Amino acid sequence: MTHDDEAARATLREQCTSAEPILARLVERCAADTSIACLRAQYSSYPSIAERVLVVALAAPTRELADVWMSAVERERLERELRARWTTVIGDCDAMYATPWSVAWGKTGDGGFQVWKPEGRVLIAHQGHLHVGAELVDLASVAAIEGDLSADWVDRSIRLRRVSGRELELVRVKEPIASQGSFIYDGLDLLCDSGWVRALATALGEATGLPVEIHPDL
Repeated sequence: MTHDDEAARATLREQCTSAEPILARLVERCAADTSIACLRAQYSSYPSIAERVLVVALAAPTRELADVWMSAVERERLERELRARWTTVIGDCDAMYATPWSVAWGKTGDGGFQVWKPEGRVLIAHQGHLHVGAELVDLASVAAIEGDLSADWVDRSIRLRRVSGRELELVRVKEPIASQGSFIYDGLDLLCDSGWVRALATALGEATGLPVEIHPDL
């Protein structure tokens, strides 16, 4: 291990927080009927030391309550305490080391699954149905969950392909810099920025039992 590596690990340990101060802050700010999400961000240089964790109040629009670095032990403790106090979604989001989140997903305490964007909820999967906006979709009518990428790499999306052939888009995130060419934006950038597509499609597939099809470049 290099000196720089040791220094980076030490800095990350110093940034770590425990569950107590977060819970104290939430008790002050959140009513008993608040719905909350506890979300892991994508990637960490040293996940065995800490991961970035975001706590978000789920409403339309959503409201960020905490953005911290935590060890896995403290994160799991926080998740248990949140579930004991509030209706809580436990899951992941597309934020990375310091970027804001634009799509989040996770499991609910009653066995359901939800997808959110900052402006509001996108989807609920529960008891054989998908609630997408005002539309109620029977899982039996869905052929597959698709994770897609546009030819210019700018658009990344998750959609449902119905048995009828009709497609229903759930989430689309744009990365305009991807249009600047491989000198500016290469395959490694794509892998990092779009890892959430595979993660979300896979998680939704596991929650619903639906097949998942991912664009080969993802």
